[in-house]
Amino acid sequence: MADNYCTVFQQCDPIDGQLLIHQTVQGPALAQPDDIGLADLNGTGVLRPFCRFVYFVRWVPKEVCQGPVRSIIGLAPAETMTLETRQVEQFDFTRLMQEATESSEVVTRSGPASQMRLNDGPLNFELAPRFADSFGSLFEIVGAVAGAVLGGPVGAGIGTWLGGAIDGWLGGSGGGAGSGNDDAQNAVDEVLQSVTHSQSHRTITETTTTRSSLFERTLSRTFTNPYRDRSLQLRLIPVFRRFEVITSFFQFHHGITVQVLAPQFKKAALSARLGDFIQKSVTDPRIVAVASAELGLQDAVTPTKAAKPASALTEHLNANAEFYAKQYLQHLHERRDFAALHPVVLNAVSSATRGNVAADEMQHAFVWSRTAVRGKTIYVPLAGEVAAKALKMQKGEKPYLDALRRIEEFRLKPLPRKRNVHLFMGTHIEPVAGECVLQNLPAA
Repeated sequence: MADNYCTVFQQCDPIDGQLLIHQTVQGPALAQPDDIGLADLNGTGVLRPFCRFVYFVRWVPKEVCQGPVRSIIGLAPAETMTLETRQVEQFDFTRLMQEATESSEVVTRSGPASQMRLNDGPLNFELAPRFADSFGSLFEIVGAVAGAVLGGPVGAGIGTWLGGAIDGWLGGSGGGAGSGNDDAQNAVDEVLQSVTHSQSHRTITETTTTRSSLFERTLSRTFTNPYRDRSLQLRLIPVFRRFEVITSFFQFHHGITVQVLAPQFKKAALSARLGDFIQKSVTDPRIVAVASAELGLQDAVTPTKAAKPASALTEHLNANAEFYAKQYLQHLHERRDFAALHPVVLNAVSSATRGNVAADEMQHAFVWSRTAVRGKTIYVPLAGEVAAKALKMQKGEKPYLDALRRIEEFRLKPLPRKRNVHLFMGTHIEPVAGECVLQNLPAA
């Protein structure tokens, strides 16, 4: 039996777009080691506890609707006109939200956003971290702890701060008004409002999926007014797709961060040790050529004990140390070089505990396999109840464990927030006969 080619296409369901929005809160300084002890990078550091709250955002496509007439072109009787439209389309929710974040008032609180992809799952949208010691009433309980943490029992400080930060974020029994959770969802709403505003004014982007696909097309259409006694109006009407955007609390992570300050690369034989990093991350071809030449010279010349001046490569890296330090840390993380990253955290925690925690206990306090790097900061999650015992949280243990149980209950009972967003799809051109009819026209 032949296929019925007139059958309407079956609706695809579901074709939701998905995003994960990360908001990280860092606590007060627990320790400030003078030397981070990181492979080929020197520098000081700051040890802080952190909480990361992850929100799941679903974009559910709904019906198509028309906006008001945007403009009108009139054709005189028997006039012919060719209209050419050029349209560039890119399907990427994250790009839309990132542009909206950077141009909206959210930037005053959260800073610019960055995009990252984890495995093949939803795209991850990272807001700039917040620091609890700069907060107001929301984190008053944390502020009271901040002054006593540095130089005090690090375990108690971590547990007390994490417990207070989680409680402050959830705010009451349901994460309602005035809580950090409510504030984060308001920030997402503000970004969505900015997306809606920009789309309703002028845009050429249609969003239907989280995968990015950029293409360009030019379309020419010729219109002829068939009437002898009236004009023909070409009404340009914008068409929008409505999306129901659902934001809900998804995941929670917590642990220890070490932020690298005043980074400087070591001067000895960088070309030999950082060859793969230089080829991948240094974009100036002259510096890459210098590094290759230095490597050849080092192989050919017998080293002497006399001190040598810094090479052009070292000077270039250290002149742009803030930029290359981020690239270098990311390079180590991509290579899964935990042998270089983990001692940085262990040294920082050891300096904070002043030897009160045994090395083997400290090893068990962290989930090392989930080490992450963002910018110049290394993040290592804590191992929950095991960490409470290993770091000897003592007074901080109960608020810490109570807060972990509470946030797990909150995660299992999500309170989603829904919002409608209309994204521009294209322009509908509608020809309409003019209402004014000319009289006493000569015969054709």
